[in-house]
Amino acid sequence: MDGEFRYYTKDKGSGTVEFEVEIAEGIYPITTCVVDGDLFLQGQRIFPCGSGDDHRLTDAQAKTVRNLLTANMPAEKRG
Repeated sequence: MDGEFRYYTKDKGSGTVEFEVEIAEGIYPITTCVVDGDLFLQGQRIFPCGSGDDHRLTDAQAKTVRNLLTANMPAEKRG
């Protein structure tokens, strides 16, 4: 179960995407995962969650994050 994905701008860089994720093995079963756009675009796929656990993005989550980052990127950076 993934919650709504939210995009937040940063002063510099590619912004941040945040969403709720269910982590079955964690202390807190539902937590917020925060994806740094710059690190994501450099290939990182494991990001911290509010519960203290790290979460590896699924292919579907990575696609959603990429779409949000690309949609909010200045046109000259989209390539």
